[in-house]
This record gives sequence, C-alpha cells and structure tokens, in this order.
Amino acid sequence: MGWWKEYSDSGDLGQAVLLTKPSVYFGHLQNYGSLHPVSSDVFYVVSQTDPETKQVKSSLIKRGKEMHEPDRIFLNPNQIVFAETVGRSSLDPAHISAADSSGNLSLISVVD
Repeated sequence: MGWWKEYSDSGDLGQAVLLTKPSVYFGHLQNYGSLHPVSSDVFYVVSQTDPETKQVKSSLIKRGKEMHEPDRIFLNPNQIVFAETVGRSSLDPAHISAADSSGNLSLISVVD
C-alpha cells in the first residue's frame, strides 16, 4: 500500500507536521528545530462531503503528482505548530481501504 507498506516495513512511519495555516502534512521530517526543516515522501489529507448523504470521505494525497513534481517540502520553521511521530495504529492497514492508481489512499474511518 505505498507509503504505509514502505515505512511500516522499515519501522519508520514518519511524522505529522501541523502548520499555522492550518494544514497537516505527513512525511519524513528532517532538520526539525533548525532554520531549514524539510519533509519528504509527503502526504496531506483532503476531505470531501457528499452533498446528498453529508458523509465526509477523507483521503491521503501524495504530493509529487503536481505539474512541478515536488519531491519534498521546505517548511518555514515559524509556521510549524508541532511535529509528532506517526503512531503505528493510526495508519494501520485496517483503516486504509486501498491505494488508487495515483498512489493516493482512501481512509475508511476518520474521526472528525
């Protein structure tokens, strides 16, 4: 399953970084606490509400499919609220339905 499989096998699940925007990115954070933090293998959450059922579906979207094909995010250290290690059970395969052809992951259960 892409991101989960690659990093759960290595034991490194990466970090969740909350920014002041607010937005959250999941990836492999380096140089945290320095003037030049950078995160690679980055995913972000996109939520969409079904207009008929009002049910919210959230997906983890992998960065890098954009026109400029970014392979990392250079973060402004002044905009980082906090960074946390991703817990093993938070991205348990039971919570992820499948990766689509673009590498994005749909979440089965998300607490809003």
